[in-house]
Amino acid sequence: MNGTDTSHWLFEGKIVEGRPADMAYFEGYRITQAYYERAADKKRAIHEILNFKNANNFLRDSGYAAKVNLSPGSANQKQD
Repeated sequence: MNGTDTSHWLFEGKIVEGRPADMAYFEGYRITQAYYERAADKKRAIHEILNFKNANNFLRDSGYAAKVNLSPGSANQKQD
């Protein structure tokens, strides 16, 4: 999340072997979905989703990182 190489996360179409292409789009959707679902004020949540400044804080506040055992700022996910 904090790196600059997006070659394995964005704009891949169907050229990826062994995992879904364009994984960042899917993960971004899931993080945003988690943020929205946790929010008591849905209208404010939409505003915050569209205007957040700090991705690590947004990830933390979404609760998604804890759900998948991912620390904000790291690329480590729990392996079952």
